[in-house]
Amino acid sequence: MYSTAHPIAVGNKQQPPPLNGGLHATGVPQNSHEAAALAAQQQHQQAQAHAQAQAQAQAQAQAQAQAQAQHQSGPGIIVAAAAAAANQQQQQQQQQQQQAQQQQNQQAQQQQQAQQQQGQLPGSAILSDTTASTWLAIGSLAESLGDIERALSSYDAALRHAPNNPEALIKLANTYRSKDQFLKAAELYEQALNFHPENGETWGLLGHCYLMLDDLQRAYAAYQRALFYLENPNIPKLWHGIGILYDRYGSLEYAEEAFVRVLDLDPNFDKANEIYFRLGIIYKHQGKLQPALECFQYILNNPPHPLTQPDVWFQIGSVWNNKRM
Repeated sequence: MYSTAHPIAVGNKQQPPPLNGGLHATGVPQNSHEAAALAAQQQHQQAQAHAQAQAQAQAQAQAQAQAQAQHQSGPGIIVAAAAAAANQQQQQQQQQQQQAQQQQNQQAQQQQQAQQQQGQLPGSAILSDTTASTWLAIGSLAESLGDIERALSSYDAALRHAPNNPEALIKLANTYRSKDQFLKAAELYEQALNFHPENGETWGLLGHCYLMLDDLQRAYAAYQRALFYLENPNIPKLWHGIGILYDRYGSLEYAEEAFVRVLDLDPNFDKANEIYFRLGIIYKHQGKLQPALECFQYILNNPPHPLTQPDVWFQIGSVWNNKRM
């Protein structure tokens, strides 16, 4: 946990120092020595003020003399002064032009460097990205046609040209997952999450892979992140995996809640019969025999693979046997 910040101290104010070098506000000296010192200080200040006044008077006299000299000398002085001012202005303009030229040269150099960098941007890298996009399109087409092997090789080719392409990583991982190669799929999902760690959907897919690998701790952590990052976590497949995870942990109440949520979100979920069978087992262990019996009877004519009708009849018989006890 984070520690709280220290509060600002408010009761430690110090008395400010006295004004005028230590004298009190009234300016009254405390003894004769202080009075003498004060008088000497005042005399010194008066002498300084007198000297400043004399200096100002001399400066005014010099200014008047210069003005008279200029008036007596005629327009020659004025012309010379104007010429000097014009020369100074011309020099300033030349300096400004030089500075502007230097700035233009610097900008031109920067543009040239930027163009060189773009030219160095790997024409090969640009070509590789284009090639990777082409292979991704080929893979998607093959996948839509049910050609999983062609899709697999196409996505693999895309990654050879762009090893850090998250889309290619996820598509290849999805293909391996569809082939039940969960370890390879998990490795690819992890690589993709290095680039987009807030992708909740990818976290959910990674959790499913770990679940199939029976790595329950990693599956639990991945599902947690999926629920955290997903804006809308109401995804039936996600909750189906979470239900299986809790079932394997032996947390029957949480498993029941997750499975019921799947059926609420999608009553026609493709693995609905499997969920009914799992719920029947959970209810039987919880002693909820009537709900268990209803679940088993519901799937009797269409048991989930790889179960058969005899497997379901066995569970029905077990429930009836428990009812008689």
